[in-house]
Amino acid sequence: MSPDGNRPCTADELDDPEQVAWTAARALLNAQETGNRALEDYLLMLSLDRNGSLGPRDLDSLLGDAIAAHTEIVEDLECARELLDEVQVAETH
Repeated sequence: MSPDGNRPCTADELDDPEQVAWTAARALLNAQETGNRALEDYLLMLSLDRNGSLGPRDLDSLLGDAIAAHTEIVEDLECARELLDEVQVAETH
């Protein structure tokens, strides 16, 4: 799911076929933002761990957060691809 809580596939603009490409672009930008935020969180935790107190549980939690963020990225990108497929089908008819 995108950071603002709205799936691109449920955007109101989808009634207007010309807006589908922009909706897909927003999905890609949201994916990039989510990935950057996950990386920043991970690097911040590692940099704050100056005394080496991060154990396997902490690292597992960080990795779990990164996996969750990237799962959202995949969902948004798949949604963007579905939108683009719809545009291509509409253009051929």
